[in-house]
Amino acid sequence: MASIKKRGQNSWLVTVSNGYDSAGRKIIKTKTFKKPPEMTDKQWEKELPKLALEFERQVEKGTVLDGNVTLKEFVDRWMKEYAEKQLEPKTLESYKYELDSKIIPALGHVRLDKLTPVHILSFLNNLLEDGVRQDGKQIPYSNRVIKYQHQILSSILQTAVYWQTLESNPCSRVKCPKRDVVDNKQKFFDENQAAIFLEAVKDEPLKWQVMVNLALLAGLRKGELLALTWNDINLEEGWLTVNKAISATKELGTFVKSPKTESSVRTLAMPKTLVALLKKYKAWQNEQKLKCGNLWDKNWETTPWLFTTWNGKVMNYYSPHGWFRKFIRRYNEKVRNDESIPENEKSSYLLPEISFHGLRHTSATLLIGEKVDIRTVSARLGHNQVSTTLNIYAHSLKAADRKAADSLENLLTKKNKPNIKQA
Repeated sequence: MASIKKRGQNSWLVTVSNGYDSAGRKIIKTKTFKKPPEMTDKQWEKELPKLALEFERQVEKGTVLDGNVTLKEFVDRWMKEYAEKQLEPKTLESYKYELDSKIIPALGHVRLDKLTPVHILSFLNNLLEDGVRQDGKQIPYSNRVIKYQHQILSSILQTAVYWQTLESNPCSRVKCPKRDVVDNKQKFFDENQAAIFLEAVKDEPLKWQVMVNLALLAGLRKGELLALTWNDINLEEGWLTVNKAISATKELGTFVKSPKTESSVRTLAMPKTLVALLKKYKAWQNEQKLKCGNLWDKNWETTPWLFTTWNGKVMNYYSPHGWFRKFIRRYNEKVRNDESIPENEKSSYLLPEISFHGLRHTSATLLIGEKVDIRTVSARLGHNQVSTTLNIYAHSLKAADRKAADSLENLLTKKNKPNIKQA
């Protein structure tokens, strides 16, 4: 039976005995209840036994988690009972890495019910200090990394609230700190750079030409590109269908999964130049298949991947990123060493070192620049909501709006105005 003991003016400690552990020690569970300000003393006298009884039932059923556990102990249970069942493998791997390398070493020893906003803010501020990185770099973590730690912690602690282990989420009262830095790194190609890139990539193997053209002209994510099979391509009518994605973790290796959201399942129109390139690529791939003979992957008949290794198996998840980064650097080095290009013009031929994902951003940015309806852009990208597109591409929308304003101004202030006589 639960015992109730008053601890302060408005605080009561409920204690429940729950048998013995393997070492013969009595298992005790406790929980503190505070009288709500709006309750009278008589109302509380009736309510407290009910709360104590409910707590006792939870202990008997094994569904109670108390705040006496450390953050590490709670995270271990959260991993088993929630994360491993609900999170995508790639997300789970990322969470585990950040927890093991940053969050748990700093906060894992703190009792869950003693974890305060000050603890969390101190931890995040520490990541902004020089020399805290484990990769040896003597610079602070980026604002993106700081925000990610806050996101992970908040997700875990919010689950503790849902499980009635915590009354509130301390992360909700912490404003994520950030460095005052200006991020001048370009994340996509402009119109001129995209044209230069597509021309330069024509000297690369055909599979890379096809992949970057699909990324630019269809705006696909890397995982969506790698998951394409010839069954998803209609070369006669010029359509492609996105209905799956490729991902990878150290534990599982490369695997097929559902698209990121329901809206990611979509059918997209392809321009004629892309269709022609795909036909050429398909003929080339069939030649490679014949050359390999029995060494070609037998499963390819049921899942004929567009992008494969030499023997027909699906391409490694990390290969596009590695090739793309090396290509940009090789191309820029070639431009710098090209004596036929005047020194004062070379900068206009150089390409920014964007990520492979930047090709998707380029696709969206150029569409917005061409005043394509934002709902159409959002649908092509496979975003769940138009607001997602608006948030990500706010910079492009502002630029397009400025261009529209300038166009209207030019229209209304033409030099050849009609000569209107005043009355």
